[in-house]
Amino acid sequence: MKKRIAAFLGVMALVFGTLTCFAAEMRASHYFDGYILGMAARGNGKMIVQFTTMGTGVMDQIGAYSIRVEEEFTAGEWVTSFTAYGDSDPDTFYSYDTYDHTGEFTFYGTPGVRYRAVMVSYARNSSGEEYSREITCTARECK
Repeated sequence: MKKRIAAFLGVMALVFGTLTCFAAEMRASHYFDGYILGMAARGNGKMIVQFTTMGTGVMDQIGAYSIRVEEEFTAGEWVTSFTAYGDSDPDTFYSYDTYDHTGEFTFYGTPGVRYRAVMVSYARNSSGEEYSREITCTARECK
């Protein structure tokens, strides 16, 4: 338990230290202890999405089922730019036989446009599987 708390605190330090927007939910369900999603602008159109999914115990498979990136079309109106699915890149989106998974991916946006990410987490063990509810990162302007 102490290892999991230390890992969570380390993830939170990473999120707060490198990202300017994030979303988190703790003690989410029977399968999830929580999940965290963040996005940062790195300049020249480079955007980084980081995410963590934490299980309530060792999971056969755990991570992000999908991450949808949306851009602001007009004030408060969002359109999907693309959706990345865990099955398309399992090494980035999933871990196996562990408590948690942390990953990140990069995409290139248009400077001046605001983007946000929406994640659905996934966890499976011998008792079954579960998809989380969606969490949405607050918007971040691409630089």
